[in-house]
Amino acid sequence: MESKTCEEYVLAKLADALAENEELKAELEDAKERLDAIESAEPSALEQMVVEYGRRALFSDKTYARTTNAMDGGEAKPYGTWCMEAMENVYRFPKNIDKAEFVEFFEPEFREAYEEHLEEDR
Repeated sequence: MESKTCEEYVLAKLADALAENEELKAELEDAKERLDAIESAEPSALEQMVVEYGRRALFSDKTYARTTNAMDGGEAKPYGTWCMEAMENVYRFPKNIDKAEFVEFFEPEFREAYEEHLEEDR
């Protein structure tokens, strides 16, 4: 008789666990759908403006790219060297941000400034 009671107990726990598992699967699916909707949503005009302004402000504040010469003795400095020079002695460059990562993230801005300097000096 005891084995039947134990068996019923285990089966009831199993049924509860299976039901909870199904609920969690449904919650996960709902969360995935919400995340997909958020990720695929177009940013508002204000959000776009904040991102664009923030990129320009951060790039301008944390580099000397607009004033660092791209030429050295009539020769163009290598792009990577120039990028690192453009961040030398920057006041309060965040210590928790790798400069190479910063250059990679802001590559379009660095590239534009570098090309402008090369054009000016040619």
